[in-house]
Amino acid sequence: MFRRLVMQDYRSRLQGVLILLFSVLCMQATIAQKKVTPEEAKAMAEELQRKAMSGQKISPAEIEAMKKKMGIATTATAPSKPNTAQDKVNAGLQKVSLAGLPAQVSGLSLKTFVDGMMKKMQPRLSAARRELGNEILTKMNTNSVYLSQYAIYFYQQGDAVLAAWISGNAIISDPDNDLNTNSFATILIESGAPAQAVPVMRGLVQRYPKTTLFLNNMGQAFAGCGMKDSAMYYFIKCMLDEPKHPAANKMAARISQLNGKKQDAVKYAKNAVETGMDQECMDLLDELDPDGDHYSGFVKKTGLPDYFNMYKIRKPRHQRLPEEYEIVLAERAAFREEIGRYKGEISKLHNEEEKLGQQQLNRDMKSFQDFVFANGRIPGRMPISDLVKKAMKIYSCKYIQYELPAKVKKLKIGFDTTIAIETRNYEFAVANINREFAEKKKPYDCGEGNAAGCQILEQLTKRECVALNERHKVYLEALANAGDEFDKRLKQYAAEIFYHKSKWGYLIGVNEHLANANYYAAALEYLATIEKMVGYTPTSPHCSQLMKKLEKFTFGEIMRPICPINVNFDFGVVQADMNCKEAGVTLDLGKAIPALDNWKLQFKQDFVNKSTTYSVIRTIVSKSIQGPSGIGKFIRLNAGAAVEITATAYVTIDGKGGDYGLKSGAMASAWVEDPLNVLDSKLQSEFGYEISLGANSGFQQGPAGLTGFF
Repeated sequence: MFRRLVMQDYRSRLQGVLILLFSVLCMQATIAQKKVTPEEAKAMAEELQRKAMSGQKISPAEIEAMKKKMGIATTATAPSKPNTAQDKVNAGLQKVSLAGLPAQVSGLSLKTFVDGMMKKMQPRLSAARRELGNEILTKMNTNSVYLSQYAIYFYQQGDAVLAAWISGNAIISDPDNDLNTNSFATILIESGAPAQAVPVMRGLVQRYPKTTLFLNNMGQAFAGCGMKDSAMYYFIKCMLDEPKHPAANKMAARISQLNGKKQDAVKYAKNAVETGMDQECMDLLDELDPDGDHYSGFVKKTGLPDYFNMYKIRKPRHQRLPEEYEIVLAERAAFREEIGRYKGEISKLHNEEEKLGQQQLNRDMKSFQDFVFANGRIPGRMPISDLVKKAMKIYSCKYIQYELPAKVKKLKIGFDTTIAIETRNYEFAVANINREFAEKKKPYDCGEGNAAGCQILEQLTKRECVALNERHKVYLEALANAGDEFDKRLKQYAAEIFYHKSKWGYLIGVNEHLANANYYAAALEYLATIEKMVGYTPTSPHCSQLMKKLEKFTFGEIMRPICPINVNFDFGVVQADMNCKEAGVTLDLGKAIPALDNWKLQFKQDFVNKSTTYSVIRTIVSKSIQGPSGIGKFIRLNAGAAVEITATAYVTIDGKGGDYGLKSGAMASAWVEDPLNVLDSKLQSEFGYEISLGANSGFQQGPAGLTGFF
């Protein structure tokens, strides 16, 4: 199932290639059967391609109809031929008799046995091959090592008879060279004479019972003779020391398949694929277990390069102390900026290579198609090589495409859950600390004239800040530890994915440009993954603003409420003043009735003492001065000062018995204002001294007024 879902983008890119291959094969078969002309076949193939490239789905029924129209045998009428893994297994393990052969040979008996084989083999050589062989024997002066090398060369060139004859003569000249003997047995096995290899290999295995090289060849010789049980006995012994021996596992998989042991066949085939990328075993895996995860063994989990440091990116630290707040914010911003820069550069390279690769693929496919239609046959080099086909299977392994992404997702969910739990516990602890100190602060007041209360509240507040920050440290330490573990595992997962996709993704590129594009795509995915390593949200320390204010102001000044109201109006007869402490209205009688000049009536309400005072005021002295002063050419300020001496009769009502009496006072004031509102500010202050004699308050004297505001 998972292979049908993986690599959708890549498979869509190759869709045209696969359809073309089918179409040209159909065309080639059609020409051979003379059902339609090549021009008609070409037109049908191009129609098939057009549908595929336009995104139209081509059903199996349509393909069968096309094949029928082109005169190609359908599935029901096609002649049977060995295509399946089962057919290959059956074809390769036919029973061969060992009658008339010695049980084992070595030393002198080996030399005699091989000499007899050479005499029987020599007539099978053509005169030219016999002459060449004798010439090699003469020049090498019976040097067994050189002769063995010549034998391997001719075997690789496909001349198995000459190879076996030269290799046999090497043994006759030196029967004690066990490696040459093993090579001779190998040539016999692969050349269709496994029975003659059995006594030779028995002699080697008797002397070297734990050498995997000989154990495998012994198994291969028995397998070639159809003796499956004996073959498996030696393959298992071989794989005890070398579990993933490619040849032993491959033949063990074929035998297990033939014996109906599907799970064993899959196990051995996987081992053979992981060490040798054997195509036959890949086909066997697809046939026996098409939905299995057979290629996770290619995933490298240890010894991976440190890609993170290769990019030279500095990972931001995790905040462990409250005072690291601003540093962490800056490091994270730099980290994201650097990641973004890399992603931008690599994206540009990826897009360029993908464009060039697609253009190259189109050219190659056109050349391939033109050759087929011109020559009526497929050229030797296919558009998709065997290596690409193998790499596609490995690239799509379930572990990389599904399991690791699921692990990354689960890891992120677990990390976020840990952060949420720690944050909830921290917020609960902060609320408890705040509640505890709120109770402790209740009895104390930091109003005017209560310096002792301010000192106690200041100490309690500082202790509260310390408690909050200590709990903050515990919280940050827990988050940092969780972040370190998250980063470690995420870094490992990202490296595994990048190593696999960059290697096998590169190999599935059907040309150099598409290979490069796949590599850059893997790099972009890696960067997107490690970008998650920024961790949790940084938090600032508690009371940081309060501590900064205490450097300039006293605790009482900081805690004193800021009055949002400070208003005064002067309408000639009526003057009004209002702030958070008091409000007053004064009637200047002299401005309405000249005979009452210097007389005023005043109403004042004290919000702090909750009292109301009615006064009759007689101004004894009133002097003021005013004059402009300039700052530069654009700003002009009005500045002034005034002095006033008054005598007052008053009545105060406060709900506590009230008061009444006489008082006299002197008041001085000064101000600076900007009449053009350039500076948008005004400064005014006043200072006075007052003497009073009240019925309940008695004799009092002291400063009065003392107001100032902007």
